[in-house]
Parts: sequence; structure tokens; C-alpha cells
Amino acid sequence: MLSLLLIFCLFFCGNAHSLNLPDQRLHFREFTLNYAYQDEGTALKIVRILQNSLPRFQRIFSLRIQRRAKIVILSSPEDQLRYLQHELPRWAGAAYFPENRTIFVKSPRWSGSIFDLQTDVKHELSHLFLHDMSGDHEMPVWFDEGLAMLMSGKQVSWWDGITLSNALLSNKVMDFSQIEKVLQFDEKKARIAYLESQSAVLFLIQRLPQHNLVRFLQEAKRNGLNEALQSSLQLDSIDFEIKWYRNLAKRYKWYIFFNFTNLIWLFMLFILTAGYFLVRRRNRKLLRKWTEFENLENSETGDPLRWTGGNSGQINDDEDF
Repeated sequence: MLSLLLIFCLFFCGNAHSLNLPDQRLHFREFTLNYAYQDEGTALKIVRILQNSLPRFQRIFSLRIQRRAKIVILSSPEDQLRYLQHELPRWAGAAYFPENRTIFVKSPRWSGSIFDLQTDVKHELSHLFLHDMSGDHEMPVWFDEGLAMLMSGKQVSWWDGITLSNALLSNKVMDFSQIEKVLQFDEKKARIAYLESQSAVLFLIQRLPQHNLVRFLQEAKRNGLNEALQSSLQLDSIDFEIKWYRNLAKRYKWYIFFNFTNLIWLFMLFILTAGYFLVRRRNRKLLRKWTEFENLENSETGDPLRWTGGNSGQINDDEDF
């Protein structure tokens, strides 16, 4: 099936026009893929991802790519310096550069996996489509990244919920303005920023009339994101961020109980508490048995210090001492 697709949709060129890009080139619709010959298999997998994904992207963004875009496969860590003059963050599998409409993807031969490749390509496709759609309206990073997480098929897992819960508990949740600098973050902080962005976009979609993301994006295309929020939710960007944060705290704060470290401490606390009450109960039983034993022994042998007379507090005259 893929071979037939290649016959009709693709053709190869031996050399790229620019010496700054890998020498193998492949065209698919509005995209040009540049890659080293070792990554030909990866290039074909990206074509398949494009084939399966583009119809959905075109429907959601109400847009077809008009200008040609590039996808460059970085075949080694050294390629980052050769083609980008700097390295991508270690935690990033791909990146989109809007100034030259190019998606750079790390080859699965040295970074990530085929599954990561599919997620990364869809993620960067979302950036490309949103950038083309928004035109003169600049989109905030939280919306751009959150939408890209959603379009890539990334789901919020239990572990993601625990990460957000830990961020809430340790006061490490970032506001939207801080997320603007996400590419400068280390991996741990970047993960929190991406999860926050994704949760914010999901929160937005759940409150849209009929969850209609397509209509919201059309409104954002015409008038910008703030106007789209106002017309769709009757909220400005500040009110939306406040409501999102309250929802985040309400939804994920209790996930802290599923943290493995916290579970160990809770289990130890349970063991100590249970042990305390078990020891206390055992001591009470021992004390009760001891008391019963003493009472039984005294009743059998008689207790010289224990008064057994009938008249309390009185001594008979004939008592022999």
C-alpha cells in the first residue's frame, strides 16, 4: 500500500538545493522532507503520518496548507549544530521554526522511538497549522502548546495527574505568562508547563458550546484568542486563567494520595497507628487477666489486709489480735 502511494505522490531528488540541509529529498503534497539516506525509512513513516493526519488537521483548523513547508530529519546529535547552530532541548523530540516554515525532527535512530516520532510530528503539525491560521493574531504559548498536545493524541495519564498534584502541593504551578518561556525550562519544569497547557485547553473545550473547537478556532482566526474567549465563554483571559486554576486544584489535588512515595509514608503511618492500638489492646487484656488472677488468688488464700467483716468500720470486743 505504501509503495503504491509512493508511486503516485512522491518523488526523490539526489541533492537538496541548499547545502545546509541533508542531501536526500522527498515531496509529499505541501511538504518537502530532507533527510540522510540512513533515515529513508523514517522519512517514509513521516509520510504515512502526514497521510493519516492531514485530513483531520484540515477539518479542525478549517485550513489547507498553501505555502510549502519543510520537515528535516536530524540523523545525529551533530546535525543539530550543523543545521540549527544550536541544540534542541534534550527533552524535545522535534521543533517548529515558523520563520522558515520548517519542522526539525530527531531521528528515532538516536532519540526517542517510532511512537514518539508520530506524537512529535503531529505536535509540530499543530504549531504549523495554528501559525498559518492565526495570521496577524499572536497566540499565547499555553494555547499553542496545549492544542498541540491535544492534536498529537497525548492523553493525561494518572502519572500526569500525580505530577500536577505535586506541583499544586509544592506551589510550582506556573501562570500563563511564565509558560511563555517554556523552551528555557529544564525537563521537569517543562513537563509541568506542557501538562498545564494541555489541561487549560481541555478545560476550554469542555466549556465551549457543544464543545465546538472548530467554531472557536474560526473566531480566534478572525478576532484573536481574547475576543474568542469573550464571545464563547463571556470571560476575558484573566478570568479564564483564574477559573482554570480553580478547576485544576479541585480536579488534581487529591491525586497526591496516589504518589508512590506518599503511599509508602501513608502505609507506614497506618502500620504505626495500627501497631499502637494493637499493643494498647493487648496490654489492656493482659492487665485485665492479671487483675482477675490476683482477685482469684486472694479469694482462695485470704488476704490478711482485706476486711471481710459484716459491719464496716467496727471492731468486735472479742476479736483476737
